[in-house]
Amino acid sequence: MTARVSALLVLALAANGGQARAFEPLLHGTDNSLRLFVSSEEIASGEWEALPIDDLCRGMIWARLKAKTHSASESEPVVRRVAPQPRAEAPISTLEALKTTTEVLVGRIVRVQPGMSCAPVQTARRIDIEVEEVVKGAYSAGDRIAVLEMGGWFDAQGVRFLDEESSFYPPAAVGDRTLVAGFGLNPGSLGAFTEMVRFRVQGDVIESAGAPALADREPQSLSRLTTILGSKK
Repeated sequence: MTARVSALLVLALAANGGQARAFEPLLHGTDNSLRLFVSSEEIASGEWEALPIDDLCRGMIWARLKAKTHSASESEPVVRRVAPQPRAEAPISTLEALKTTTEVLVGRIVRVQPGMSCAPVQTARRIDIEVEEVVKGAYSAGDRIAVLEMGGWFDAQGVRFLDEESSFYPPAAVGDRTLVAGFGLNPGSLGAFTEMVRFRVQGDVIESAGAPALADREPQSLSRLTTILGSKK
């Protein structure tokens, strides 16, 4: 697929370890007192004002609501999709590169929701995934994880929250099957990943999910990836 992503995508359990309850809010890493994500529905209803978010995030939401730089409208804006920046020392250009991951999970998308990320403060979309298969790592089938992908837009309180560039990967819709490969500082930890990449899975086929596409010409398949990881599963 692409390269590792630094600070553009965040993966975390939506609970304090183990299986999460449905649609529980994401938290700031190991700090369970602060919310990491504020949904568009919470901003539209005004519920966000009472949420435990940090002062910078609160101030940025207020600033966007007051500035009204972009007024909400029926037209959908053009958001330029940008590829994540590769890390020079270890670009992910082949499935072989996924050997360095700490977690490789296959799951089904159960919810997609726009909103604001608080770290960094930016529009984002939250993708809730129920794990179906653990190719590698310490998660279990039935665990629920949430992915934040930066950029995009949504309307709330008559204002359009807009970032004109997006790191969104393949289309994400409820019911889609997806593969997440995570790079954590503490292998086996059910906490936040510092970096991750996400792929779309169609049957056994792993679809390229960004630009540049995977460089090798071998079949991009889940069965091949499982073989590559071998004993590291």
